Amino acid sequence: MKFRVWAVLVAVILTVVAGRAQQIPTQQQTSPSIDTPVFRANVDAVELDAFVVDAAGNPVTDLTVEDFEILEDGRPQPITSFGLIDIPIERVEAPTVSRVIADVRSNQQPEGRIYLIAVDEISPSLVGLLRVRLRQFVEEHFGPNDTAAIVYVGRGRSTDGQDFTSDRTLLLSSIDRLSGGFGASDIQQVNRQVAPAGSAAAQMRDGEAAQAAVTPAQLMDQQIQAQQTQLNQSESSTLLAGEGEYLLRQRMRSLRALVEFMSGIGGRRKSIIYVTTGLGATVYEALDANGGVRSVAIEDLHGAVAAATRGNVTIYPFDPTGLAISRDLTEQVVADSDPLTEASQTRIGRMQDLRSLAETTGGFAIVDTSNYDEVFGRLVRENSSYYVLGFSTSTSRTDGRFHPIQIRVKRPGLQVRSRGGYLAPLRRKTPIITRASTLSPTVTDALQSPISVSGVPIRMFAAPYKGTESQARVAIAVEFGVDGLGLVERSGRLVGDLALALRPTTADGRLLAGQRHEMALALKPGTFATSRTRGIRVLTEMALPPGRYQLRAAGGPTVGRAGSVTYDLEIPNYSKDPLSLSGIALTSSSAKDTVTIWPGSARPLDGRLPAPFTAAREFGPDETVTLYAEVYENGKRAAHTIDFKVDLSSAAGRVMSTFTAQRPSSQPTGSTGGYSFTAPIKLANVEPGDYLLHVEARSTAAKLTVTKDIPIRVR
Repeated sequence: MKFRVWAVLVAVILTVVAGRAQQIPTQQQTSPSIDTPVFRANVDAVELDAFVVDAAGNPVTDLTVEDFEILEDGRPQPITSFGLIDIPIERVEAPTVSRVIADVRSNQQPEGRIYLIAVDEISPSLVGLLRVRLRQFVEEHFGPNDTAAIVYVGRGRSTDGQDFTSDRTLLLSSIDRLSGGFGASDIQQVNRQVAPAGSAAAQMRDGEAAQAAVTPAQLMDQQIQAQQTQLNQSESSTLLAGEGEYLLRQRMRSLRALVEFMSGIGGRRKSIIYVTTGLGATVYEALDANGGVRSVAIEDLHGAVAAATRGNVTIYPFDPTGLAISRDLTEQVVADSDPLTEASQTRIGRMQDLRSLAETTGGFAIVDTSNYDEVFGRLVRENSSYYVLGFSTSTSRTDGRFHPIQIRVKRPGLQVRSRGGYLAPLRRKTPIITRASTLSPTVTDALQSPISVSGVPIRMFAAPYKGTESQARVAIAVEFGVDGLGLVERSGRLVGDLALALRPTTADGRLLAGQRHEMALALKPGTFATSRTRGIRVLTEMALPPGRYQLRAAGGPTVGRAGSVTYDLEIPNYSKDPLSLSGIALTSSSAKDTVTIWPGSARPLDGRLPAPFTAAREFGPDETVTLYAEVYENGKRAAHTIDFKVDLSSAAGRVMSTFTAQRPSSQPTGSTGGYSFTAPIKLANVEPGDYLLHVEARSTAAKLTVTKDIPIRVR
């Protein structure tokens, strides 16, 4: 295992494929190279949030920037940025049945909260508790428009994490994979190869099979007892020489990288739920730094707090141990049971370290409690209604000291709650060297953003199909709202430009080669009027091997706003799975009226459908929706058939129509040895509302069935 922070933190250097725009009607334009180095200097900006309440404690949400003033070290400062975040709090009930995941992603959903769940070095005996409690947070407190990621601060399997997503199902899957990193109990003595019977590691292995048979409450009790037994064992395995200091440095370095990354997301309060049983360092020691280096770990902890207090990042330390039953808080913890420093070897000392980190960054510590519904509810409330104010410091602050800030409201009778100041960095960092790009700076920034950017309306769809033996062909549709492109009238046409950048990231955080396309637009007035309703569609194709990915698309004009959207994609192993179903592409009888651009030589699914495939999922009652799918089968079997069926069902489960088709196993219809199916679904006489396309393929020989569900809406 290696130390890592999720690769969304890595600086973006996009490997591009320059493409030519091919559309009717547009002009062509090729993409220049992007090899010139440029420098980006740091900005002395500070961003804070302010909770404003009236005398009754109710949030006040009608203030303007003129109602506020900021004082830094007692001196007024001009407010350079201002915004109100007011997110409704909706109680989220755990679903009783699996919900259907939309196959299209858009950046036009309402604003939500931003969470980063960072998992530190956690003992294996706490993994069960951690999963139960994180599942409770996601299932009951994660809103439909919230965004979250799961990363490791310590060691853990890189594929266990999850990049930023609003999909609760993906987050829950990641939580179920969590190994929790590795506590020091996993670092065995040099000559120890197998955990002895009765050890915490052996108990964890033996208990995994039985976890499904116990209730969450019973599981919590069992895990707490196991943790307390482990902490009291005097013959726990010891850290190798120097390993504790090394682990501490790496953990603090990762924490600093996470916080600095999150501070780059402007205009929002960002929350880090830091899962840990202790820092291993005293926060006040880091706050007291005066420019000298006491240790590398302390300097990184100082840097993390400095980035959090300047960049409006709130840290909520979360000890999954929960309420310590019948345990002396001053009891000395076994020195070699965790990679922590001597300063935090008592439980009360560890909890104080976590509380200090939370209070310094504006959060609270989730420690020594069993009432998680209450603390998770409080966390949501603190991230729902607040003002965001930014200013630039009057002088360059690199002294590493704490600088008090006061936020005042001029309207009488109101109270303000905010951070009391910020921690200055110890020194100015060297400007970051990046590579110049002819892409718009706003497009580049949108591509680097871990969350969707709504500057230009975008919706995205991707469908994998079998390609070569080792790679799939991913058909991608990205559709833009034309009003966000800033087109201007010239010589009887609406002209402008459009840039699109695509970047895939693997499940273990590796950035793969992406694509960049630049297109010149020249729309006739009638075409422009149609495009205002239907948008502009860009179709492309990408080759990727089997695995989990997140595709990020960013686009917009050369000058002006840009938008971005992320798409979570899983590609099966079509060459090995006994029976598998490709992605499902849709088109409609009106899809041909949308301006469509193929910015390269590839024309994905061209000729397979009666019109270009689309990311639209809302259709008129007079339309015919056509879907295209392929079925792949591996293994030798006697002659049989592949049965294909599509049901159109209402939200209540009533089947409105059914399409069926059959292919003999001796006659595959696809060029890759698969069976292709095109299914027209007529919407005539279908009432407006939400519907489901249930796609099912069955091998009569292997008696295997694969299915997919696609939600659509009839207007």
